[in-house]
Amino acid sequence: MSSKKNTIMLIVGAIVFVVVFVVSLILNQFDLPTWVKYLVLAAFACLSALIGTGIAGHVVHNRK
Repeated sequence: MSSKKNTIMLIVGAIVFVVVFVVSLILNQFDLPTWVKYLVLAAFACLSALIGTGIAGHVVHNRK
């Protein structure tokens, strides 16, 4: 069971990292206040964590 949990956490962490990295690169192109950038990054991190958990759970549970 803990092996499945570790796999899910690893996949979710990788997805969140990539999404936040890409969004931060995009946000740096615009001249926005710092707090707006952090707010957008936090929103994308939460969203990608939810989506990543769904994808990872789907992948792990369908693996035989």
